[in-house]
Amino acid sequence: MNLEWTDDRCILCTLAPSERLARCSETADFTEEHLIPEAIGGRLTCHFLCQHCNSTLGQIEARLKCDARVRLAIENLKDSLPELWASMSEGQPYLAQGPGGTVGAKLKNGTIRVNSGKRADGSIIQPLNDSAKTVRTILHRRGATHNEISNAEMKFKELPQGSPVKVADGIEVIKWTPDESYPAVNSQGIDPRVLLKMAYEFMALHLGSKIFHDYFDPVRSAFLPSGVAPNCCSVQEKRAAERRYQPFHGLVVKNTASGSVVKIRLFGYLSYLVHFLGVHIFSAKSYSYTLHLDTKQEELV
Repeated sequence: MNLEWTDDRCILCTLAPSERLARCSETADFTEEHLIPEAIGGRLTCHFLCQHCNSTLGQIEARLKCDARVRLAIENLKDSLPELWASMSEGQPYLAQGPGGTVGAKLKNGTIRVNSGKRADGSIIQPLNDSAKTVRTILHRRGATHNEISNAEMKFKELPQGSPVKVADGIEVIKWTPDESYPAVNSQGIDPRVLLKMAYEFMALHLGSKIFHDYFDPVRSAFLPSGVAPNCCSVQEKRAAERRYQPFHGLVVKNTASGSVVKIRLFGYLSYLVHFLGVHIFSAKSYSYTLHLDTKQEELV
């Protein structure tokens, strides 16, 4: 769903086309901006950011899918959103647990692949294919004969699960397959500026050219590389009424006595309030947006 924007100024740098061309002609044009980041399945778009500013916000959004809360959300919705899970989890760190203990791993092409590394006892842990190459390399360096290398490769191919096998002099291999894996996450929360970005863009759809008011200058400054959430806004996490993950994202704005509040729901369960103090929406259009991630159906009311 793409919503119309009629002003020719960019909502972040606030420059008109001629000013953007003077700054950099290659990044002056408006580009498609996803209000909810595309990396987590967002589909609502609007052309109100120049390419330069779109790239700036992209850097702020870049680590969103690595956030612990977001990773746990998509992991819980893996069965209902397999394609989104695959795109969000590709290359992400995991912990793999099995007979050999718990080791670091990554998702590669939809498969958990353990990380190569050396343990305290001097042993090496590697994915199976890499281990076979390592054995060949060691034997080559030792000056092993072709028959010795062939015998080691044969033993390696016939490795039983979980039992140590001597494939050559001084080389013992244990093959084990992880029983389960789970995301390796840190405790850092979502960057408040990512949530502020979604709320600010949603507010722009309601305010139109009023989004260029001086009030929003500190908000726009927050998106600079060293920016922080401004005092005129508050970003708060709020418990969702239904404490379970669900395959939808949502945005809604409402007026309160102290200002306008944009409510953000991600994966049904993650809920945030972005409060623009002293600002009230008086618009003929007031949007409540829902994206059903499983059916890709969008609702704007």
